[in-house]
Amino acid sequence: MKLDVQTTFIFSAFLTATISLSILFYSLSKKENRNFIWLSAASGFLTISFIFFSLRGQIPDFLSIIVSNELFLFCLVAFYEVFRNFLFVRLKTDILGPSLLILQLFLLIWYTYFNPNFHIRVIIVNLSLIIMSLRIIKLILSKSLNKQRSFRIFAVIPFILIFFISMTQIMFYFFEKTLPENLLSSPSYAFSIVLYGILVVWISFSIVFISANELQNQLSKFALTDSLTGTLNRRALKEAVEREIARAKRNHSSLSLIITDLDHFKKVNDRYGHQAGDAVLTHTVESYRGLLRTEDLLARYGGEEFVIVLPGVDVKIAFSIAERLRIACEKNIMLFENQPIPVTSSFGVTGFFKETIGYETLVKQADGALYRAKTEGRNRVILFENKEINF
Repeated sequence: MKLDVQTTFIFSAFLTATISLSILFYSLSKKENRNFIWLSAASGFLTISFIFFSLRGQIPDFLSIIVSNELFLFCLVAFYEVFRNFLFVRLKTDILGPSLLILQLFLLIWYTYFNPNFHIRVIIVNLSLIIMSLRIIKLILSKSLNKQRSFRIFAVIPFILIFFISMTQIMFYFFEKTLPENLLSSPSYAFSIVLYGILVVWISFSIVFISANELQNQLSKFALTDSLTGTLNRRALKEAVEREIARAKRNHSSLSLIITDLDHFKKVNDRYGHQAGDAVLTHTVESYRGLLRTEDLLARYGGEEFVIVLPGVDVKIAFSIAERLRIACEKNIMLFENQPIPVTSSFGVTGFFKETIGYETLVKQADGALYRAKTEGRNRVILFENKEINF
């Protein structure tokens, strides 16, 4: 069966137009990131490019040769910018894409009107596609593939194929020395156009998949963290402590839990304002993090109350850690609008010491010790009183 070039252009235009409209409606209905608008536009520009290609000989060469190829290249440039945003790659303003568009525009005009040369135009267009494809491939693989590995591999394949298609056409020119003028009506050219259309659909869906996966990760993170301090929230704390208790039971290892509360925090809010209060909370969290290990867990239990979980640490060491945290809180005074806000903290410490102990028991024990620290004058560390875990 012989492929008809005109039909392939129409089919490819229909394919890219469908994906363009689908992404556009999706982005408007879901109020998604505006990058979806650019993604829709990229597919839309390629649709126009295919239509102009199909009308060659019936419309001016400026549209069928120059504008169509510029739109084709612009599609890849747009994909590059969309990938930069979806993959959260923070780079300086990239001028390669705009530079390629300007250079290709100049060369196509020159070799269409001033020094007509079909063969050189083919080389120029394919070189531009090769450069942008390599640029996008490097971008997608520039960060560790541990995150979104499968999505990135899925996304990079079509650009590798575009690279090889363009390289094949250039190599054909160099080996054959001539490029047939009827290339545009050949079955191989028709097949390449269909393939380009399919690859654009592939690329578009890969970006949607990456975005959806990243959104899911963010939603999961938000569901488990406190929005102000970035610490675990109460729900995540319960799950983490239960997991650490199970591990301690299984490995017969130590586990300690600390509850800390900022002293007279209401006075901070009343005197300096709630913005200052929020700043104190985040400042305190950062002070604590600087003294904890990476495996230690820090959670906001409620208001100005925080819980610290220390896997593999017995209560004697946990007590000394709490004392260091108390001193750091007292000495590391925060400045808010150039005004120092001194705060202190009280601490209750307990440890896992019985197979029957669970999350609620540990928290209740530490909370009881914290209550004693408050009633005995604040700004101190109290260990839960139990003969099995006392010094």
